[in-house]
Amino acid sequence: MIGIITLSIVPMRADQSERSEMISQLLFGEEVEVLKVSPPWLKVRNVSDGYEGWVDIKMVDLMAADSFNSDNRILAKPFITVINVRDRQKMFLSAGSVIGPISDNRFKLGSDWYELSDNSDLFLPRYSKPNLIAVAIQFLNTPYLWGGKSIFGVDCSGLVQLAYSICGVQLPRDASQQIAVGEPIDSLDNVQEGDLAFFLTLTVI
Repeated sequence: MIGIITLSIVPMRADQSERSEMISQLLFGEEVEVLKVSPPWLKVRNVSDGYEGWVDIKMVDLMAADSFNSDNRILAKPFITVINVRDRQKMFLSAGSVIGPISDNRFKLGSDWYELSDNSDLFLPRYSKPNLIAVAIQFLNTPYLWGGKSIFGVDCSGLVQLAYSICGVQLPRDASQQIAVGEPIDSLDNVQEGDLAFFLTLTVI
């Protein structure tokens, strides 16, 4: 079973309880694979990064896998306003949200059409180090939020994942997973913009 997120942000929790730790977030337009149904909860896997957690069943639109559009793109602006054409409800979408192909200032997600307040400079044309730095800087002064990955609240690995995904490079969700991706740099003399630094904690006995 497949689902899609049609709310601005959906919390993903470690267990099936509102009191359970929020381990990540799902953003508007992201797709999930349903692994387990335990009403009122779903255990899901984020299709883009494979991250798993529990979400409220009311916050996921379940649909056929062939309902998704492969031409969707990732929003690069810090946030935008969209209006659901069906009920005229306004939504604020964070950078990292997934937007469908735009036609006449509108795009479709699932069964609904959405109207854009501004359709200029929504996406980045391709990956580049200057683009990556520019995207990351957009998140300056964003509040820290454990498990967050939006302009409204973000954690360290969420920021890294967001910045790279907006630029077209998909990384895992957590720092412990991100450290295993890419190639190690053998000297600080070879460090370039966009490289990631990880710090190991040493235990002294």
